[in-house]
Amino acid sequence: MPKALLNRLIRIAAFQSPDFYKAQAMRLPVYDKPRIIGCARDYSHHIGLPKGCYDEIIPMFKDLGIKYTEQIELNEGQVIDIQFYGTLKPEQQLAVDSLIKNLSVYCQQLLHLERRWLQPG
Repeated sequence: MPKALLNRLIRIAAFQSPDFYKAQAMRLPVYDKPRIIGCARDYSHHIGLPKGCYDEIIPMFKDLGIKYTEQIELNEGQVIDIQFYGTLKPEQQLAVDSLIKNLSVYCQQLLHLERRWLQPG
């Protein structure tokens, strides 16, 4: 993989650290706080990127004319039986109602740890 493409993928998976800028604005020491938080992992034969980057990476590959293969690995997890006995605030109830509408999609995203491997090829 070309270094320029690798660098671009790593930048997509990075974001500015709010703690750094908050401390800097208050003139507190920032020597131990990273300015940028990187979520990419560079392995020997592939790069690991957060799932949230997928929507930005695929169009970029298509625009650049890069052919890729996708490998999805799911961790089935463990089924647990739970009950909620609390009360929800109105905005929390709206969120729960929205989740219930799309329950299968959200449950898959919450219960399955998904890995996607994109390999240019």
